Amino acid sequence: MSQPPQADIIAALSSSSSSRTRPPTQPYSSFSDPVTSLVNHTSTPTNVRAIHCPRSECASTILSPGAAIWVTFSEPVLPDDSAAPFPQPRLVQIQQLTSKEKSDSSEKGEKIVEKTQYGFWKVSSPYDFDNIGYSRPDTSEKAQARGGPGGEGKVKWLICAECDLGPLGWSFEGGKEAWVSADRVRYRGEIK
Repeated sequence: MSQPPQADIIAALSSSSSSRTRPPTQPYSSFSDPVTSLVNHTSTPTNVRAIHCPRSECASTILSPGAAIWVTFSEPVLPDDSAAPFPQPRLVQIQQLTSKEKSDSSEKGEKIVEKTQYGFWKVSSPYDFDNIGYSRPDTSEKAQARGGPGGEGKVKWLICAECDLGPLGWSFEGGKEAWVSADRVRYRGEIK
């Protein structure tokens, strides 16, 4: 039995990958209130929609619904490059219920405080991802300074495992936890 020519094999592989059905996804910027639209508002605020690669031609599934926990940070963490295909980081309004004590009595009251934060998806283990890639540890001082909360050590940037677009988030060398920037990924159009 003879083998097919290499050109035929490459053409077959190319056609099957480009004809793959991609789910309809939406960018973070399309949600007027992303916290309400993307976060499960129970005791553990998880993602209610599947999270996908931001490149619409790729749309690889990065996280399934319920795989990540919503967290916020007061400062942007990922490198910002005007030539990158990512939107400017978008701040979200967070309403927090806080306790306050009245100074003239022991009576306690509660008030809602609004603050502006950057949204991220915290992932507890690399095995919680459907599809993600990690860079080699970034040894630059700039990367360590911008590595953000959640760990120590050299930063490993998260990228799409299918098309290598990134950074989409970060992790730390030797650590299990990872953080995906909410505004650098796309979301499945309907709630799953």
